[in-house]
Amino acid sequence: MFKKFVDDTCFKFHINLEQIEDKNCAFVIGHDHIQLGQFEDEELKVISFVHEIGHILSKWSFKRATNFNTLMIELDAWHEGLKFAAEECGLIFSDSAIKWAYGQACSYAGHDERERMSWKPERWLKTTVSAE
Repeated sequence: MFKKFVDDTCFKFHINLEQIEDKNCAFVIGHDHIQLGQFEDEELKVISFVHEIGHILSKWSFKRATNFNTLMIELDAWHEGLKFAAEECGLIFSDSAIKWAYGQACSYAGHDERERMSWKPERWLKTTVSAE
């Protein structure tokens, strides 16, 4: 069931899925490439995949409205991914998997620069937001 869900979702969003050797992690690159690591628990692997789909579904307006707050973006990606899985595919995860997922998101609390490194949102905002 999970394999079909992943395959169908990749087809729907034109995603290149790459299996990587890293343990218990997943990454989205742009809007068409997901790297999915090795998981002992298949449900955690799929919920991590769903999270990366959530990043693709997450709206730029939300990111701008939160001033690119990493914790809020991560929580939104989990929410959007879980919502997609439930509403579009009828896939409901166990409470323990959802608790694990939101625990992953909460690891960003207090570490807003964790993924941005030298990227500065104000550079992007100056070129895309009207000064009205």
